[in-house]
Amino acid sequence: DDFVARDYLMREKMHDDDAGFGYAMGPRAVMEVGREQLITFCAEMMDEEPDPVMLAEIHGAETTQGEEEEEDGEED
Repeated sequence: DDFVARDYLMREKMHDDDAGFGYAMGPRAVMEVGREQLITFCAEMMDEEPDPVMLAEIHGAETTQGEEEEEDGEED
């Protein structure tokens, strides 16, 4: 509950399970830790290499977001 209150995690009620909740990265975790660092950390904990598909998705999302911000700035 403390991580949810501090915005590190977001808790959502699961539709399939009446008593269960699902958790996702909250906005504070994204800003302070980042998705790439989390994927790398989890892979290291499991003694595996980070999934290149997941890393590519993150880098693709960052590129798309950066391009949108540049376009917004050019409209002035």
